[in-house]
Amino acid sequence: GKTLAFPRDWLNARGGVAALAGEMAEDVASTRLVRGAGLRVRLARAPFAQPLGRRDRAQVWARQARWAQLRRDGVPAMFALEPLTGPALPLMALALAAPVLILPFVALWYGAEWVLARRAGWPAGAGDLAAWATRDAMLPFVWAAGWRRGAMAWRGNEVTRGS
Repeated sequence: GKTLAFPRDWLNARGGVAALAGEMAEDVASTRLVRGAGLRVRLARAPFAQPLGRRDRAQVWARQARWAQLRRDGVPAMFALEPLTGPALPLMALALAAPVLILPFVALWYGAEWVLARRAGWPAGAGDLAAWATRDAMLPFVWAAGWRRGAMAWRGNEVTRGS
């Protein structure tokens, strides 16, 4: 899902492609190499298409849980804070303190995502809105799966990861 690019001699001076095996996710390993050299990571201006094809629910769940595990292992402090980035905690707080504000909050939350999607040229229809809400409802469960699982499946193979 990503493209990594650096001069071959630069990478070879830091252990070559084998240096990227220091982490379960090579993007985390390459980021550490780049930052360790005192350089900055640069991202493409726009994402590249990722033609994943159709997936059933179990495949979607496995992929999201695997990504959660990789984030947990690669950047554990940031992963620990992930629940603060979704709407679940604000919605729970509003439900307790000011239920009348739930609808305006939801409109603002998903309205902002809709504006971003439209400006970026991404899909932003009624079906996408339902997908965003489903995604956000699943985030706490995906996050929990990232903490629980000790091994993960990758293309039908079980991969052992850190504790």
